[in-house]
Formats: sequence, structure tokens, C-alpha cells
Amino acid sequence: MVEIIDIEYDKHYDALKNYLKSTDDDKDNILNLLKRGHHVIMSHCGVFDLENEVGRDLVFDYVRFAYNGYREHFFSSFEYELNGFRWQIYTDAGDADVEET
Repeated sequence: MVEIIDIEYDKHYDALKNYLKSTDDDKDNILNLLKRGHHVIMSHCGVFDLENEVGRDLVFDYVRFAYNGYREHFFSSFEYELNGFRWQIYTDAGDADVEET
């Protein structure tokens, strides 16, 4: 089961809105896509906070694809980046385990 991190998605809204070149009319939709995108990327890569720049960029790109109706193309387009991020999370978790012992 994926551990869910309590995040204030609103603080990332303006940056994402600008990235999508969207209007305030779509706020609820964009926030919903942001939450969903974060959970989707976590389910593939592991748990991370949106303050992680690589993770946030992947979530923003996922939202961009979903917002424009191309969600099904995201994983094939970002396979390399997702694998690298998954490895980063895995090795960071391993480093944390070593420090705890």
C-alpha cells in the first residue's frame, strides 16, 4: 500500500496553472489532476513529497498530458525519467535504512 503524504496541493496550484497556460476557471479540475497525478507517480516510483523537484516535474508533466487528453501516452514518453526517479527513491530509502542502524 502506498503511504499518502498530507500535502497542501494549493501551494503548487499557481505554478501548475502557469505551466498549463490555464485560467482560474479550471482550478478544481487542475487540483484534482494534481492530486491524482501525485498518487499515480507515487504508485509507480515510491513515496515522495512534491517539494522534490524531479517528482514535482514528473507530476506536472503527467497533469499536462491528462489535462490535454493524452494520459495514455505519458508513461511511454517518460519511461526513462520514471525509471531514474524510481531508482533515486529506492537508493535514498536504502541510505535512510543504513543511517538508522
